[in-house]
Amino acid sequence: MCLVSVCMICYNQEDYIEQAIKGIIEQVTSFEFEFIIANDASIDNTHDVILQATKLLPSHVKLKYYNHSKNLGLIPNAIFALKQCTGKYISFCEGDDYWTDLQKLENQINFLESHPEYNLITGAVRRFNQNNKLFIEPIRINDYDFTYKDMIVRNHCISCTTTFRNYIKYDVDFKLFEERGIDSQIWIRALGKNGKGKYFGQITAVYRKHEGGASTKMHNSTNTFEKKIASAKRKINKAIFWNNYFDKEAKESVLKVENKMYKYMLKLSLSNTHPKFSSLYFIKFIKTLLLLKLKRGNISK
Repeated sequence: MCLVSVCMICYNQEDYIEQAIKGIIEQVTSFEFEFIIANDASIDNTHDVILQATKLLPSHVKLKYYNHSKNLGLIPNAIFALKQCTGKYISFCEGDDYWTDLQKLENQINFLESHPEYNLITGAVRRFNQNNKLFIEPIRINDYDFTYKDMIVRNHCISCTTTFRNYIKYDVDFKLFEERGIDSQIWIRALGKNGKGKYFGQITAVYRKHEGGASTKMHNSTNTFEKKIASAKRKINKAIFWNNYFDKEAKESVLKVENKMYKYMLKLSLSNTHPKFSSLYFIKFIKTLLLLKLKRGNISK
């Protein structure tokens, strides 16, 4: 067992993965770490780029490269890669993102080693739009803590900046479910019922947005009224799932998600002239708003 496993999944990322690999193998650390790359049977030159980029590695980086002969798909490949991680901690970076801080890994591991009450650490990213070649600076860069209840409402983690305690190697039945949010479910389970997450405002990585990216494909698949409504309902169902998962102690978080999603669905139905749905979503929006105020003690019962 090693201290840290750096996990990278990739598919058809020949234009980006060399930079992603470079950001990892150039990390300055006081410890050895293993570097897991799971190439999901790319049909471009990703494999050749990986071989070239990893030909000469520093002595403290131990490579475990898997080049699948058949395409597994995003989620199965992520599960496979995560299960290869033997480290006490897992640090994640997809093949189209890259680290910019050479001390990123050292600083994150030092923090987790000295703060056992935290199960996860993440931070700010500079976003890069591959289409117009423009960088977008983060809006919020102050430090803060968060728990699974906060994660139910909003994903506070960008995968390329997140490091967490490796619970996966102890879970023989570890699975990922598409309807639970591909990456957020990893972070929520890492946090656990009583653990904390730390967000640091220092920028340590670049998150790349491009047409081949998973988030872009997900956005493009939900561009009709019906699909947008279905997506909003899935977010509500996801919140309910995690509330039940953690002994129904996150009811306020569920209300926050329901209120936000019903407001969103109300606006959608009004803009798409669906009066029948408008009335339904308006009632649910008001109901969740009143319940939230009751929870917070803003109005008398």
